[in-house]
This record gives sequence, structure tokens and C-alpha cells, in this order.
Amino acid sequence: MRWSAFGVVRPWWRSAGVGALAGLLLAGAWLAVVFWLSPFDLAWNSEWVPARFLAASLGTVAMGIAEEVGYRSYGLAETRRLAGYGVAVALSTTIFVAAHVAGGVPWHAALLVVGSSSVLFCIVMLETRNLPHQGCVFNHAERDARTQ
Repeated sequence: MRWSAFGVVRPWWRSAGVGALAGLLLAGAWLAVVFWLSPFDLAWNSEWVPARFLAASLGTVAMGIAEEVGYRSYGLAETRRLAGYGVAVALSTTIFVAAHVAGGVPWHAALLVVGSSSVLFCIVMLETRNLPHQGCVFNHAERDARTQ
């Protein structure tokens, strides 16, 4: 399979820009639902350091891209082809949640936050087949902020 099968074509920055905008809108809608189901408090971190913020932001961008490519490209498409839509979403989400639990995310946050977003992004990817439109960078940053 070629990258173009997942919407990664030249000029890639146009698709990425549309994806970033759609990602912000989708993340906001998703955040509203999660907040409604499980209210949380937002508070300023008194230990905030600009250099740490920059490093964490760059890491989040890189990890967001890696996660979207890893969990929502070839494997998701092939699982759908071989086993069907629902199995593809369920398997990708199960592996994604398990990886986050293994990485230290509490299981309830992994199920609610990581799991719900994984289902959402799997469906978006299967329906659009456009990886840059996933808005992975902004969505990943927002998800990480909720689970920390």
C-alpha cells in the first residue's frame, strides 16, 4: 500500500491544515462529551516552565503523528478488509488502550478518554481514508492533557 491510500499526497500541508482545523473542532466536541460524562477541573500548573512546555509540545506532535500512522493506517485498513469494520475498530482500540495502560495511564482514564477517542478516530479514518485529516497533532495534545 502507498501513503496516497491514506490521503498523504503533495502538497501534504493543505491536508494537514484542514486536519488541524477539523481536529480542533472534533477535539472540542469530544472534550464536551467527556466533560459531561465525567466532569474534571482545569487548573494552572504553578510549576510551568517554558522550556518544558516546548519540549512536551514537540514530543506530543511527534507522538501524535506516530500514533495515527501506527494505529490508524495500514493495520486498521487491513483488519477492516479481512475481518470487517467493527472488528477493525475494536481491535485497534483494544491495542491502543492496552498500550496506554501499560504506559501508566490509569485504566478508567484509558477506557473513557483514550478508548472513546480511539473509536472516534478509527471511524474518521475508515470513513475518510485521509490520515492528515485526522488532526492528530491537536487531538493528541488535547487527549494527553486530559489523561495527565
